[in-house]
Amino acid sequence: MTTSAANAASTIRTATAWAVRSRRVRKPPVVIGFPLRFAVREPGIRPVPAGQHWGSVLTLGWHCGHRIGSTVPHGDCHHRRASARPTPTGGESGVPVAVLGEERSVKGSMFGLLGPLEVLLDGRIVPIAAGKRRALLATLALRAGEPVSMDELVDRLWGAEAGAGAVNAVQTTVRRLRADLARGAHGREFVRTRSRGYLLDVAADEVDLGRFRSLLDRATRAERDGGIGAAADTLREAIGLWRGEPLADVRNDSLHRDVVPVLVEQRLAAVERRIDLDLRLGRHDHLIAELRTLTALHPLRERLWARLMLALYRADRRADALHAYRTLGDTLAEELGLDPGEELRRLHHRVLLGDPTLLADPAATPGGAPSPGRATVDTAPVESAPAGTDPNVKGRNELPGEVADFTGRDTELRLLLDEQAAADTVSVVAIDGMAGVGKTSLAVRVAHRLAPRYPDAQLFIDLHGHSSGVRPTAPDDALHTLLVSLGVAEADIPAPGERRAARWRAELAGRRALVVLDNAATAAQVRPLLPGSAGCLVLVTSRRRLLDLDTARGVSLDALDEDDALALLSGIAGADRIAAEPDAAGEVVQLCGHLPLAIRIAGARLRTRPAWTVRGLANRLADSEERLAELTAGDRSVAGAFALSYQHLDAPRQRMFRLLGLHPGPDWDSHLAAVLTETSPRQAELLLEDLVDAHLLQQAEPGRYRFHDLLGHHANATARREETQARQHEAVGRVLDYYLHTASVAIEPLTVGYPRLPLDLDHPPAHVPDVRTTGSALAWYEAEHANLTAAAVYAADHGWQTHAWRLPHAIQHFFSIRGHTKERIATSRLAVAATRHLSDPDAHAEARKSLGTAYWQAGRYEEALEHLRRALILMRDTGNLRGEASVHGNLGTVANILGDYAGALDHFERGLVLMRRAGTRTGEAAAVHNLGVVHAQLGRHAKARECFETALAIRRELGDTSKVASLLADLAHVSYDTGRDDDVDNFTRLALATYREHGDTRAEALALSDFSYIYRHLARNADAVDWARRVLHLLDSATSGATLVALREVGDHRGELAVLQALTLVSEHSGRYTEAVGHAERTLELTRAISNKWAEPRVLGYLSMLHRELGNHEAALGYARQALEAIRSLGDRRGECEILLDLGAAHLAMGDAEAALACYERSRAVADEIGCALPETTARQLIAELPRQVDSEATA
Repeated sequence: MTTSAANAASTIRTATAWAVRSRRVRKPPVVIGFPLRFAVREPGIRPVPAGQHWGSVLTLGWHCGHRIGSTVPHGDCHHRRASARPTPTGGESGVPVAVLGEERSVKGSMFGLLGPLEVLLDGRIVPIAAGKRRALLATLALRAGEPVSMDELVDRLWGAEAGAGAVNAVQTTVRRLRADLARGAHGREFVRTRSRGYLLDVAADEVDLGRFRSLLDRATRAERDGGIGAAADTLREAIGLWRGEPLADVRNDSLHRDVVPVLVEQRLAAVERRIDLDLRLGRHDHLIAELRTLTALHPLRERLWARLMLALYRADRRADALHAYRTLGDTLAEELGLDPGEELRRLHHRVLLGDPTLLADPAATPGGAPSPGRATVDTAPVESAPAGTDPNVKGRNELPGEVADFTGRDTELRLLLDEQAAADTVSVVAIDGMAGVGKTSLAVRVAHRLAPRYPDAQLFIDLHGHSSGVRPTAPDDALHTLLVSLGVAEADIPAPGERRAARWRAELAGRRALVVLDNAATAAQVRPLLPGSAGCLVLVTSRRRLLDLDTARGVSLDALDEDDALALLSGIAGADRIAAEPDAAGEVVQLCGHLPLAIRIAGARLRTRPAWTVRGLANRLADSEERLAELTAGDRSVAGAFALSYQHLDAPRQRMFRLLGLHPGPDWDSHLAAVLTETSPRQAELLLEDLVDAHLLQQAEPGRYRFHDLLGHHANATARREETQARQHEAVGRVLDYYLHTASVAIEPLTVGYPRLPLDLDHPPAHVPDVRTTGSALAWYEAEHANLTAAAVYAADHGWQTHAWRLPHAIQHFFSIRGHTKERIATSRLAVAATRHLSDPDAHAEARKSLGTAYWQAGRYEEALEHLRRALILMRDTGNLRGEASVHGNLGTVANILGDYAGALDHFERGLVLMRRAGTRTGEAAAVHNLGVVHAQLGRHAKARECFETALAIRRELGDTSKVASLLADLAHVSYDTGRDDDVDNFTRLALATYREHGDTRAEALALSDFSYIYRHLARNADAVDWARRVLHLLDSATSGATLVALREVGDHRGELAVLQALTLVSEHSGRYTEAVGHAERTLELTRAISNKWAEPRVLGYLSMLHRELGNHEAALGYARQALEAIRSLGDRRGECEILLDLGAAHLAMGDAEAALACYERSRAVADEIGCALPETTARQLIAELPRQVDSEATA
């Protein structure tokens, strides 16, 4: 491949990577097939049998996953089926518990501070924008119903950085917050203005913090009245309001320094109070697990250790109680150099002596003295062990040890840790995912944390569904192993068959057991191993989705996110090494595809090779052909793990998998897969879906499939190993022919009347998608353009020269209408290089013309002229009249942009003559349209209108709706320039309707951007602002950030300009003049960079007005003068009228009434000359008002 082609390929790969990233959907949430009411990080206690009270629940960290507006029924974070048990004594609030992801039925309003900031209005979450608005709302909600002074708000929001404009900034933030809240308020005003401040106008119980404190007060009253059980239940309800760390998503140092620690302490104090009450109720058995976790989280909090010691002592575990004391003593000595406090020492002494009063008096406090007001003990029944279970017998635990550096999976852990056996069914959870994704590690971690809930047995068995050299374990053999684990003698185990499965189910009846069935191959292997009665939990891991395992709930694991992947690498290789080379570390985890197995191997290689650098490892992994070989350590191998999954496929699925490895693009659909495997799209889809279920493919969106990066490399290596060179070549040829054929069909509805190049394909596809309409063609191009680009690169790299130029030619129009100039340049350079190899002058002329066009669309005019002039010579040499005329059109466009109007007219007129000689109506319409554009810019509006109307008639005759819309838009412009404002409205509406009919949202957005400017000057501000907002919506931009970056990445200058113009108008309309100036300055910079002569004077005039509003009068005058000079160079008389008015206003602001009058008079004269009513009327009004304005200034 030539150097230029190689450079083009490099550019394309960058552009393709961006295209893939921009199309990539968010990583889907964990798939789980049942509604979870709470998500808990750590183990809790066993559920309570029907009719009994809830005992202690684990209260640690931030573990509640429910949202505000929900009441936790008598247990801080227990998952409970509403139908499984009656309401415990003490009553419930009746408010439905929130289910993750659903709309709540809560009425009224609720503001949440006890977790991430949340606003719930009539059951709907109202999003509050991040930043100052959240901090403001949190500050007001902390003092709900009370005014907060402006000084306090400024201090809270800006602290020492508060400047002179801080008060105005608070007012702006309040206005935006009110707008956020108004979306769900149904007319209610929440933020009210008070003297020197604001208040949140809600009742205390409409804020979860207020409700929390109210419940604490109610618990105090219940305890005082002797209702110990009711007090404990109320405290449980209060603690259940917490959803995580308070104000977790509010970025404000002041709040997290001054407020959050106090709230955290209040919560922990409430937990301790509830534990004291549960101890008095005799629930010590069920508090031990919770207290162990709490002491691990708060190892220096002596009160928690005291309660743990008492609970252990009352559970007849005196040795454990004494050991807890020693553990605390060691921790205090090591951390602080202190001994335990007096209370703990007294309790330790009483435990040593075996003090029976600690057992006899359930009302005793850890220190030994009864608490005031606690003489009466609630007589509610205490939770007992399930029937048929001996609580004194320790169950068998065969769980393997946890991975020490387990990282991430917080969401999955929260979901799984809430899973516990229901009263009437066996609970089965299937964890599936690709090889190496960490299924077993997660299952073992969950099992260890849930073990206290299943005390009778914790069993683990590897079913060898995907093990090297080992056949999958037969169900009967697995049953034998499991029965032995339960203590059944070999002689008592029934023969293989249903009796053995029945014995297994009988052994588990009445027990609370947890069983991990690891590495399952199929649902049929698992089904006989499931318990038959309630009280058991089964965790199944498999590389396949076990869709036919009827009772299973499913959790599908994906690769780790970026942060967790880096944390895992850091934990294995060493935090210091990773921190020293963060960029290289990021590359390593990316090249590992964020796959835990790959990261573990990479990290282990770093750890055992101190001389290696992280950059060195990244460089080794960057070699795609050697990457899988690098990810091998001892008997651990990513490729080996993938190979086991591949070996379990049947022949058709193996062939599909490996042939897809030859596909050059990032994703595909069933039509492409059908072409590769020479089958029908329906048959291909079935195979693809099976590979998705086997986690050998990913499905980012319905109908689109892709590989995990490492699996893609494995599939390619497998194809190269198992397919002959001839079969590989033929398969790739089918792919390239499919893309070229379908792209050539899809371009037809987008380019009505354009000439078609003949196709001569070796493998014409038998099945192609329906792309015969504008909408379906655009949708296909949107989905496939990254694949088309990748196919062109592959063709250029591997000698498919015809495809290397024909594919870019087939996609160039789509790149143009979507503004993807960088991709068009890169692919056109490939085409130029390929046509040189082919020695095809006709093809070379087309490729040169395309490359020149791409350069002018990117604003690179010198390069554009170079290639277009060479293309013109080639077209003449080959006798291609239409091609020659088309190049003249492009040369004329560049000349017009550069202000060479005479040159532009010459090229367009030559092109028109040639198009008519060639007999092409489409080309004739294009040439006449271009001539009209130049005439309009030269102020020859009648001639321009005539050209536009002629071209419009031809385009309508041909049915080319895209060009019809463009011509209607130009007629609106020329009507505006000549003061025919009624025609402006008519043509504008027709143009927008036609753009929508055509389905080209980008073209519609560009037109709306221009129209919003026109309507602003027609004093139609509401329409102008609405259209500016529509521009942002169509171009997927609510702010200037991500969308502008995306537009720059693909080189879409026109789209970027439209967004900036729209942002300027919206900011101005909202009174945010400084922000508007920033957008306008960026707009001016871009218009000059791309030589947009039409837009430049208008942006300068806009900047003059904005600076005038801000009181920057000298700047306003300077911009107005620049604008007048620029508009006069264009011969735009209507624009001159408007700029003169801006210049007059700038002079008046500077106190120069005489100069202002001269500008107004000149504006009126020009308007009168061209017959433009609106600016003339405006000028007359300003002239009439000028004496009064001067008198007013003098008086002031």
